[in-house]
Amino acid sequence: MLSSSNPAVASVPPFVTVPQFAGGGGFLITTSNPAAPTTVTITASGAGVTKTATLTVNPFPTAPPPAPTPLPAPTLLAPASNSRFAAGQSVLFDWNDIAGAASYTIQVSTSSAFSTTAVNQVVTPSQFATSGLPVADLFWRVRAKDTAGNPGASSTVLPFRIK
Repeated sequence: MLSSSNPAVASVPPFVTVPQFAGGGGFLITTSNPAAPTTVTITASGAGVTKTATLTVNPFPTAPPPAPTPLPAPTLLAPASNSRFAAGQSVLFDWNDIAGAASYTIQVSTSSAFSTTAVNQVVTPSQFATSGLPVADLFWRVRAKDTAGNPGASSTVLPFRIK
């Protein structure tokens, strides 16, 4: 006869048959997923002999939470591609709001690869204005960040000119 001190965590069949003159027998123990490591005593009795064994059932590993879905790229609204501005004129940058965005990073550069930036600013509204841009052909882009600081996809890059 077989028994478990905690069948909800480790269950055993009610008995196992060991043939005469056999050195032993085997059986399956079915476990559940306990919240914490749990010790269970398995008892086997027969022919006036009782034997026990201690089994510790550990929680099954759980998968890590899925990675957050990156926020989509903002759509650039203004200035439009190839817009022109006079030196010292205030330029208003505007893009659509992204659901789930906690902030935005706007970059303005003389290079479409953004190897250097004239503006690299974190803002919370979906607009930014400045009048301190250099006289040059410039490029701008924006990307949203979620509340955990994970960056979303970058917008397209649009050119404009300060003359």
